[in-house]
Amino acid sequence: MLEGKAIQQVIAYAEGVGGAITLYNNMVMIQRNSWVNHAFRWMTGATPRIQRTIPLRLISGVAIVKPLIFNEFIVIAYAGAPPATGYTLHDAVAENSVLMNFSDNRKFYRLKEELERRLDF
Repeated sequence: MLEGKAIQQVIAYAEGVGGAITLYNNMVMIQRNSWVNHAFRWMTGATPRIQRTIPLRLISGVAIVKPLIFNEFIVIAYAGAPPATGYTLHDAVAENSVLMNFSDNRKFYRLKEELERRLDF
């Protein structure tokens, strides 16, 4: 069961050093439960473990951020999400972001493309 609903088919899934994102037909689930989130908690004040389910109708955007000296991270903007601060480390561990891998992030790019297709971006 997923929030009181029948289990849905996974459309896309990507896991990185900061957690995982799963795309379903009508929602996205962000799971941030990695050691990286615990390591950065003292620097950013971000909650290290979080599981958030967001209906697709509330999502207003998705982006992959490519900082110069930090690995990439994906950000999903939705109603009630924390706004971007412009500070890479803080934004990378925000509740609506997931740090991607140090290499081979094709699954994240596929997930982003599929999410954008479903949102008609």
